[in-house]
Amino acid sequence: MIADELRKIVQHTKIPAKVEARAKTTGSVIGKAHRKPEVYSSLAAFDDLAGARVLVPFEADVVPVAQELRDHPYVVVIRDEIKVRKPDELSYQARHLDLELAPAFGLTLPEDFGNRTIRCEVQIQTFAQSLWASISHLVSYKRDLPDDVRSRINRLVVLCEMFDDEAAESRRLAFKSLDALGLIVEEVQRYFFGITGTVHDPEQAFAIVARLLPALDETEQAMYPSLLETFVDDYGDRLTMLLTDRPEARELPWLLRPEVILILERLTRKRSRLAHLWAREFPQADLDAIEAAWGPIHSGPGGEAVPDAGRKAEGSADETADPA
Repeated sequence: MIADELRKIVQHTKIPAKVEARAKTTGSVIGKAHRKPEVYSSLAAFDDLAGARVLVPFEADVVPVAQELRDHPYVVVIRDEIKVRKPDELSYQARHLDLELAPAFGLTLPEDFGNRTIRCEVQIQTFAQSLWASISHLVSYKRDLPDDVRSRINRLVVLCEMFDDEAAESRRLAFKSLDALGLIVEEVQRYFFGITGTVHDPEQAFAIVARLLPALDETEQAMYPSLLETFVDDYGDRLTMLLTDRPEARELPWLLRPEVILILERLTRKRSRLAHLWAREFPQADLDAIEAAWGPIHSGPGGEAVPDAGRKAEGSADETADPA
């Protein structure tokens, strides 16, 4: 249950993270009780009988995911701790949140729980931090290690920390050098993940978006992140229904790819420009099928494009009706 909710939270942040979750085993509970008998004298002392981990690509992604958890209406954050490795330690890094799950989650408590609540510990880590955490207990399980062994292990820890630093800097430089095509590819993939939870090969997306790019004029290309944000906000419910309600059953492969958001945006705002381009690049039957799946668009009172259903708000100023 918490895993499903965490996946929804991750999708909402549009961060392509991975979620792992499990209930603590009997063996784990017994081991913890023996390791800290003064704390875990009975089962009632175990606040967190379930654990989850969210693995994010970059260190800058940790805070947005944690904030989404803190703002969630169905959880209460009991503890929020940032675990940072000290220079002389071989421990791992993570953000720990102890959560209390509200009844709205729909979980059924065992009879012997009494008035206890359900709690869950969530760790948020980068992929590199998780890699170190996964192997640290295999190489540093002894408390007293020879200096030469500690030196080798420290090199592993530093390598993971350097990986995060270099990944962040590489990302910054990559974004700095993105042209219009790269920026549009990044945005359609990000929104597609936010709606469907699916990540696609960016090289494929580049190839397809490059062929669709002339459907945008130079001004639209320069400001497309803003245009796309408005479109997804206005048509979010309709997009979610189309792209998540068994899209494969429609036998229309375009609905399974991120570029479909760009296609639907153009169909809604600049259909004639898209149709002119499409006739040169793709089968006409595909565009007809996409348009049929999306449904009719009509002009609103102010000349704006308005779908028949599924729109959050009407009258968006940047949606001018485009004659077919």
